[in-house]
Amino acid sequence: MRLARATLVGSALLMTMPAWAVLGGDIGSIQSDALRLQGVRRQSAALDHTVHEIVQPDGSRLRQYANAQGKVFMVAWTQHGKPRMAELLGAFEPDYRTAARRALEQPGLRRQAQLQVGDLVVQSSMHLNQHSGSAWLRSQVPAGFDAAARR
Repeated sequence: MRLARATLVGSALLMTMPAWAVLGGDIGSIQSDALRLQGVRRQSAALDHTVHEIVQPDGSRLRQYANAQGKVFMVAWTQHGKPRMAELLGAFEPDYRTAARRALEQPGLRRQAQLQVGDLVVQSSMHLNQHSGSAWLRSQVPAGFDAAARR
C-alpha cells in the first residue's frame, strides 16, 4: 500500500514538473523557462525562424531558435557559471558530455569543446567562469541560416 501511494505521489510530481524547450523540442515551454530562470523574455521573428531570448538578472542570456514548425533547432547561451547542459541539449547531452570531458584534458584557462556527431553540432567555451556556446541540429536549420556565426 505504501509503495503504491509513493509511486502515485512520484508520478504526480513528475507530471507537474515544467517542460523545457530543449534542442529538438518544441517552443511550448519557453515562457515557463523564463519564469524558472527569473528572466525577461524577448522575442524576435524572421521569415523562417523565431528567436526567444531570456535575459537573467545577472546578465546571463539564453537564446532558443525555433523554425517555422515550432521546433527548437538551436540554443545559444552566455552566462556566469556552468550551464546545465542536460536542460539545454536534452537527449543530445551524453554526446556533448564526452566532448567536454576531452576538452578538460587540455591545459590552460580557456576551455573549448567542439562536437559534430550526426545531426548535432556543439560549440562551447569557458574562460574564468564565463561560459558561452551554441548547439544546433543541422537537419532543422533553415536554409541560409548561418548557425556557426550565431552565439
